[in-house]
Amino acid sequence: MQDEEVNEPVAPLILKKINLPPKYSSKRNKLIEFLLKIDVYLNINSRAFNSKLEKVLYTILYLKGNAFRQFVYPMQDYLTNGP
Repeated sequence: MQDEEVNEPVAPLILKKINLPPKYSSKRNKLIEFLLKIDVYLNINSRAFNSKLEKVLYTILYLKGNAFRQFVYPMQDYLTNGP
């Protein structure tokens, strides 16, 4: 008789309750602040992001205006066709 693998239930991952990073809209004087705050957020919640790709995708969610538009076509291509 073979040993059966028992899968333990996995508790849902809960992000720590901290202020969310600000949205960034390509104002150069706000770039350093945005990058620092997103980096802090990603590091505090590092268990929620399994790869650099997940961190990049999450960061794109916090872009708006011209900063976001730079990623529209590359992201559509990636989400449709994969890496």
